[in-house]
Amino acid sequence: MEEIKSNLWKIYLYKIFFSFWLIAPILIPFYQSNGLSSTEVFIIQAAFAASTLIFEVPSGYLSDVIGRKKTLVFGSFFLPVGIMFYAFSHIFIYFVIAEIIIGISVSMLSGTDSALLFDSLNNLDLTEKYKEIEGRSLFYERIGTSLASILGGVIAVVSIRAPFYINIFSSLLLIPIALSLKEPKRKIISKENPIKGILKIIKYSFSHKEIRSLIIYSSLVTATSLIGLWSYFMYYESLGLSIALYGVIFAVFQISSGFGSKFTHNLESKLGRRSSLLLILVIPIIFISLSFFKSFFMIILILANAFIWGFSAPLFYDYVNKKVESDIRATLLSVMNMSSRVIFVIVSPLFGKIVDLYSLSNAYIFLATIFLLIGFPCIYTLIKYD
Repeated sequence: MEEIKSNLWKIYLYKIFFSFWLIAPILIPFYQSNGLSSTEVFIIQAAFAASTLIFEVPSGYLSDVIGRKKTLVFGSFFLPVGIMFYAFSHIFIYFVIAEIIIGISVSMLSGTDSALLFDSLNNLDLTEKYKEIEGRSLFYERIGTSLASILGGVIAVVSIRAPFYINIFSSLLLIPIALSLKEPKRKIISKENPIKGILKIIKYSFSHKEIRSLIIYSSLVTATSLIGLWSYFMYYESLGLSIALYGVIFAVFQISSGFGSKFTHNLESKLGRRSSLLLILVIPIIFISLSFFKSFFMIILILANAFIWGFSAPLFYDYVNKKVESDIRATLLSVMNMSSRVIFVIVSPLFGKIVDLYSLSNAYIFLATIFLLIGFPCIYTLIKYD
C-alpha cells in the first residue's frame, strides 16, 4: 500500500513538471514576432484542440485497457518532441505540427491522471478525499505554471526562443516520474472491439441527462476560459504592458486558478451544488465587462475568471467520477475533455476572425453569447438533478 500511497505525491510532481510552461506567457508575442495574424494564432490553438479531440477518447480507452501508468509513460515522450518543433521553427505550418504533437501528449495525460488518482485513493479506501486531493493537485500544477511564467517572461526579454530550449529539457523529466508510478488495482474493462467499446461509452455519456449536462457545461467553461486566456495577452498589449510583465500576470493568473482548485472542497461545502454551478455564470459577465472597458483594473476580473476556472475543474471531476464505474472512468473523463476541444475548435478560429475583422471587444461579446446560449440549458438540467 505504501507504493500506492506514493502515487499521490508523484502525481503532484508529475503535474508540476507537465505544467512548467516557460513558453506559455510569451507564445502570443512569439507568434507576432514571426508575422502571424490573430486568425492564424487561434488556428494554431485550434490545431492543438483538434489533436486532443482526435486522441482524447482513444487515449482514455487505452488507459482503461492497458493501464494508467503505461499511458502516462507514452504521453511523456511526445511533449519534448513537440516543443522541439517550436524551438527550431519559424513558420505557421511547423507551429501547427508542434501543437498537434503536444496535443497527443496532453490527451494521454488528460483524464488518465485523475483516473489514476481516484483509483489509488480507492485502493486506500479514501475516495471521500478525492475532491480535496484533486484540488490540491491542480493547485500544485498552477504553482508550477506560475513559477515558469515569471521565469519565461524574464528569459524572453533576453531571447524569445530561450524558454523553448529550456522547456525541452524540463519536459524530459516527466519520463522517469511516470515510470516510477505504481498501477493501482481496479476493475479492468473487457477487451472488446476498441471502436465499439469507445462508441458505447460515448453513447452512455450523452444518453445520461445529468452526465451529459455536466460534460457540456464543464467543456464550455474550459473552452471559453482557454480562448479567454490567449486573448488576454492581446488585451495586455492594448494596455501597453511589457513582455516581462506578461509572465508576472500569467503567473498570478495561474496562482488564482490554483487557489480556486485548492478551495473547491471548502467553497462547495458552504455554497452547495446549486450555488456552485451558478457561480460559474460569472465568466460570461467578465467577458462582457472586458468588451466595454479597457483599464488596468480589469485585470482583477481576469484573475476572477482564473479563480472560477480553477474552482470548476475538481467540482466537475468529482461529480462525474461519482457517477461512473472504474472500468470506464478514464474514457468518460476523456469524453468530457474531448467535448471541450470540440467547442474550442469551432469557436476559437471564429473568435480570432472577429478580432481581425472587427475588434477584441466584439469578440468578447461573441464569446459571452456562446457561453450563455449553451450554458443556461445545462444549468437548468443540473439544478433539476440537485
